Amino acid sequence: MKIIKRNGELQEFNKEKVRIAIIKACDEVDDTVTNRDIIDKIVLEIAEENKFQHNLNGQWLTVENVSDMTEDKLMTYNLRLEAKRYILYRQERKELRDKGWDMTQLQKDVLHKKYFQDGETFNDFVKRVGNNDESLMKAIRNKEFLFAGRVLDGRGSKDKKTYSNCFVVPTPEDSIDSIFDVGKRMAKTFSLGGGVGVDISKLRPNGSRTNNSAKESTGSVSFGSFYSFITGLIGQKARRGALMLTLDINHPDIKEFITVKSDLDKLT
Repeated sequence: MKIIKRNGELQEFNKEKVRIAIIKACDEVDDTVTNRDIIDKIVLEIAEENKFQHNLNGQWLTVENVSDMTEDKLMTYNLRLEAKRYILYRQERKELRDKGWDMTQLQKDVLHKKYFQDGETFNDFVKRVGNNDESLMKAIRNKEFLFAGRVLDGRGSKDKKTYSNCFVVPTPEDSIDSIFDVGKRMAKTFSLGGGVGVDISKLRPNGSRTNNSAKESTGSVSFGSFYSFITGLIGQKARRGALMLTLDINHPDIKEFITVKSDLDKLT
């Protein structure tokens, strides 16, 4: 007998899991000692009666189907209190799967705005990020392990997203073509959810002679502002893209570079 698990995976039917679930529920019934032989008999009957059983769609039974059968069997053997407790046990397990973590409102807002997909429940989120792997999903639910933010957002998503947070793009050469080629690469990285680091040390300083209509360069910092503009322009879910600019300490524009972030309208 095979069974379809909640994550859609097809596995061999495990009688022991059913037996343990019944015992856990029955053990919580006050002043009742349930005959373990009856429990074993119920489990064997479910397995034997459904050995080659498919549902109307030609598929194997699901975990929920088997749980429904277990309730019916408990009633058949007049274990009414146990059946009631088993129903409550199923509901408690479902609520536990859907409940999620205990969080502050700020933490909930961050989780929902940045990492949940449209219409996702907490259980959907765990399944997607955990790739339907039981041990991994359990570790995530128990907060024993968690991926980095880009993985939480991108893993299992239908959209094109990066699993990495940070990228370093090539240093732009001192030419318009190179400067804008690097800007294009940055825009593409931002669109996939990544952050970018770029060094602008090869760009000529402010006031330097140029061979075009401008006559003089506006300097490395001005092109840093251009890259900052691209960062803010390419939208990312509930956040601004991340940009790190670096400039060699010996560059003539270094003093302007050090103080430029004092003006938030110029470079962020």
